[in-house]
Amino acid sequence: MRSSMQTGSFQLREASGVQRTGLKGRGAGDLLASLGIAVPPRANQILRFTGAPAGRCLRLGTTEFLLEQDDGDALLLALDTALQAAPAQVLGALRRDRCFLLSGTGVPAALRQIAAFDFEGPGFGGDDVVMTLMAGISVSFVREPSTGPDALRLWCDAGFGDYLHDCFVALGAQSDAPSLSPHREPQGPPP
Repeated sequence: MRSSMQTGSFQLREASGVQRTGLKGRGAGDLLASLGIAVPPRANQILRFTGAPAGRCLRLGTTEFLLEQDDGDALLLALDTALQAAPAQVLGALRRDRCFLLSGTGVPAALRQIAAFDFEGPGFGGDDVVMTLMAGISVSFVREPSTGPDALRLWCDAGFGDYLHDCFVALGAQSDAPSLSPHREPQGPPP
């Protein structure tokens, strides 16, 4: 079965080790801006920040944000402190995501087999956040310009990470880490 699912060469890298937090509510964007964090102006958009700290701010809908810091946690600690004094309509949102980086020429063909979104179509710009289903799992995606034109960063619920990893390996991904169940064929999303 595995050979019939092969799509071409692509890399799968675990990126769950970065610091991340969530924030939601009517004043969430204002709170982020007060800390000097660039806030995406529209829903389902990402802004990347470089320098110290480096990371990304994703606007997920109108009033929900995902913030990741690649180097350390100073920015997220400042946000935690600010949240303690924030108005009641601003809430922290626990984020226990698994995050993967996909890159290589085989990514588009693999995604055509398991994703419910056309990643090659004109509706997926460089700063868009896409929320869709992949192999029956809810995921969020962005383009990852620093690693190539076909590179993507995706987030899913941590409980489904091993299953999604197995799906990508079955589609031909070269992974930097073995799945917890490397000899098991993907059987569908866990209950």
